Amino acid sequence: MTVMPSASFHHMTDADLNNIAAYIRSHVPGDGPELEVTAGPVARFLIWNGVFQPQAESVLEEAPWLVEADRQSGLGTGRYVALTACGECHGLDLEGSEGFSPGLAIAVAYTREDFHRLMREGKPVGDRELNLMRDMSLRRFSHFTDEEIDALFAYLQTLASEST
Repeated sequence: MTVMPSASFHHMTDADLNNIAAYIRSHVPGDGPELEVTAGPVARFLIWNGVFQPQAESVLEEAPWLVEADRQSGLGTGRYVALTACGECHGLDLEGSEGFSPGLAIAVAYTREDFHRLMREGKPVGDRELNLMRDMSLRRFSHFTDEEIDALFAYLQTLASEST
């Protein structure tokens, strides 16, 4: 489970984790594809030498613990959504990763309508082709409520003002 995005899941409230567990338990196990994942020699070397840390290692060191009270305001809900849904690709600090994902302060370039389109359809301003973001939008973010997207948008706007 080295690459499991534990750091992002760490931010979920107990209630949300319990809801996910209940949903998974509600499904009858069945035959499905078996996936065997093995680390090749380079990955094993990087893990052995501490270059590549399992995601779970960063949880206690870097990730703050959130509770239900942190979601009481719109900005709190936006922060919660950002940390649990966006941190996997954009980092725990939401500043992105060079060559992979932008910092989320980029949201300042979006109108509310453009941001909703990005989240629902994966279409950024200027209709650039963002394959991973498009896939994440269609598979995950399109299921967010309008209120969750609005809260996320409002929170990301504060990131832009903090970085200036």
